[in-house]
Amino acid sequence: MSRCTSPRPAFSLIELLVVIAIISILMGLIVAATQKVRESAARAENSNRISQITAAVGLAKAKGGMDYVWSGTFHLRTSYPTGKERELDLLKRMFPQMDLSDNGLPPDAQADLNPNQALLFLLTGGTPLNYQGFSNNPKRPFTPPTAGEIRKGPWLQVTPKMIQVASNGHAELVDPWGTPYIVFAATKGKKGKPNDYEFDMRGNRQEWPAGSFSVKPYQYGGKYLNENGFQLISAGRDRRFGPGGTDFPATTPDGDDDQANFSRSILGVGFN
Repeated sequence: MSRCTSPRPAFSLIELLVVIAIISILMGLIVAATQKVRESAARAENSNRISQITAAVGLAKAKGGMDYVWSGTFHLRTSYPTGKERELDLLKRMFPQMDLSDNGLPPDAQADLNPNQALLFLLTGGTPLNYQGFSNNPKRPFTPPTAGEIRKGPWLQVTPKMIQVASNGHAELVDPWGTPYIVFAATKGKKGKPNDYEFDMRGNRQEWPAGSFSVKPYQYGGKYLNENGFQLISAGRDRRFGPGGTDFPATTPDGDDDQANFSRSILGVGFN
């Protein structure tokens, strides 16, 4: 005796469309949540990098003789004739016995460094010294490292993600979005006049919002922020810098996601 069974009901077109719509909504929520997590992680990494660099400057000042952060074009040379290069003021503090006629730098490593590159070099030895600090030979501190050699520094430990090599062959510090940090510093670490800050951004010149001009150091209440030290500024996730100057807290839409060593989070929130 055969048993009759009713055919299994199939999904209707409407039901399939509803299922697809629900799946699409869920996928959208997942993607948005993932993007938010990634963005949060990138901002946290940016804050961490800025903190590492700031701490490294403190170490270089405490143990490495670096009295102040360099501002402006740094002429990296194999030799420095007495009185001919203003870099001597800082270099002789860091390396009092440095041979002015031959400091050990490879000739092909000579270059004009922007403030970002100069900071990286003074903290690590930069590209020509493989970020391994400086030689303990007091006369030739810029000698490249050899196997097993104990070096002076580096004050900052860099990873490949923290740096990129520019057109002049020297690396610069970048944020998690791949934009080089802007570095401002008072001349010889002294606060005061606007001209004590270096405005020549060279390779870091930005467009804001249309038309070219140099980003300026941030101020608040007529005073430069962190005016006895330095300003290290990230462009943030949109890769565009705010204009700086007196625009603090940031009021421009593309400037409010910048991060800096004088701010706990974003420039538009507050500073310490």
